Amino acid sequence: MEVMTLFTDKAQSLAIMLHTMNVMKAVVEHLDPGQIQFLVAGAPIYAFLKKIQFTMLDTHGEEKLFITMGGLHIELAAFRMAGKWLEGSGFTSVLIDAGVTTQRKADYVLKVSHIKISRYSHEVTAAAIRLLQQLDYQEHKLNDTDLLLRVVSPMLQYRDIVLKIELCILTILRSIREANFQLYMNTLIPLAPWFIALDHTNYARWLSVHIRDLIHIECERLDIAQVFKAGRIVAWKTMRPFSATALDHVLSNTDRTNLTDLTPYHHEEVGTWILRSCFTLLIQELQDTSRSWSRQ
Repeated sequence: MEVMTLFTDKAQSLAIMLHTMNVMKAVVEHLDPGQIQFLVAGAPIYAFLKKIQFTMLDTHGEEKLFITMGGLHIELAAFRMAGKWLEGSGFTSVLIDAGVTTQRKADYVLKVSHIKISRYSHEVTAAAIRLLQQLDYQEHKLNDTDLLLRVVSPMLQYRDIVLKIELCILTILRSIREANFQLYMNTLIPLAPWFIALDHTNYARWLSVHIRDLIHIECERLDIAQVFKAGRIVAWKTMRPFSATALDHVLSNTDRTNLTDLTPYHHEEVGTWILRSCFTLLIQELQDTSRSWSRQ
């Protein structure tokens, strides 16, 4: 069974993005009048949405709609950026020799084809480099990192840069898990220059816009800042600490997980309606009906 597309335009066209914003605004206003409206998107879609917002300030301006970059998309882009820095360094060979991953899964780490494998590998890498640093400090009896890098070896400087990138990415992940808005904003600022240095064009351009938006709400839109600080822009898997998930991560899993697994706290506090799950259920029902008819 094939499902025909509803629109002739591409999903990343300005017309479709504007239509999405209009539908979202109408739906949220109907369900909960006066609620602060949020849109979450990855860098390419985020760029389209922000261009529309900058152009149509009267109807889609920042006072009427807040557009934020998805946490999962930032994490994926950051791991790809780190993979580009590590490419050719023998990183994957070390992971295979240490038993962290297999030959088949090693390519997943640099290309971030599997987020869990990549995340685990980078966590192990950060821990291993930190242990090596401690051994280097003890061997050369130095406490100052910069002095150690200048005196000993460029390899130590390279490892130090890798550790800084890894810790920056993992801190962003921690801020999402804890719904810690201040930590999230403070970590994005030192991460942004690495996208520029390693030529990741979309995030080099638009992550700075996202950071500007976060600083703007901290200074001038205290109502939106309170929503962020209250942890209402993430989904909580459980009521336990360190169990929050970025909303775009929840959306990417709607085909494989049940939204009812999210806690009532999430539904009451965030008030997020994921329309894609409804379409998925409708398509599944149509497929089941089609199979039953074919059997008859």
